[in-house]
Amino acid sequence: RKDVSEARSRVQGVLDDEKVEATLEEVEVGNLVEAAREHFLGTPTVQIDGLDVEVERRGDPPGLGERETPSDATLRQALSRALGPKRKVLFLCTGNSCRSQMAEGWARELLAERSVAYSAGVEVHGMNERAVKVMAEVEVDLSGQRSKHVDELSEVDFDLVITVCDYA
Repeated sequence: RKDVSEARSRVQGVLDDEKVEATLEEVEVGNLVEAAREHFLGTPTVQIDGLDVEVERRGDPPGLGERETPSDATLRQALSRALGPKRKVLFLCTGNSCRSQMAEGWARELLAERSVAYSAGVEVHGMNERAVKVMAEVEVDLSGQRSKHVDELSEVDFDLVITVCDYA
C-alpha cells in the first residue's frame, strides 16, 4: 500500500538522519476501522529492532477510515524513548542460586536491547547446576553468571527491583 511505503520511507529517513543503527522491521499505518476489527484502539506503532515504538497522538483523532502517519518530530521523540538509556533491572532472591539467576538469563536473552539485567540474593548459595542445565536446554547460557550478595551491587542505581521470593 502506498501509505505504508511512504511511512516506511519517512521512518527510515528519521533513522538515517539520527544516525541510528537499527533495522526497520515493520511500519504499520492502520485506520480505526481496521483497529476496531482487531479489538485494538491504540496509537500508530513502529517496530524497530524488535521494539514497539508507541507514537503518541496529539489533538483530535482521525475520523473513521482516515490514515494518520506520525510527524518526523513525533517519530524522533518515540525513537529517543525506545532507544534511550537501558534500564538497570535487579532480580532479587534469597540465595541467588536458581530463580533470580534464571530471570537474569531470560532478561539478558529477551530484553538486552532495553535493559541491563542483574541478579543477587540476601544470602549467597552458589549456582544451582540444574538451573544452568535447564536454561542451556533452551539455549540461554548462565555459565558466565555467579551467585552474589545484594551488597556487591550497592553502587548500581537500579531502575527496577523484582523480588522472586517472599523472603527477599
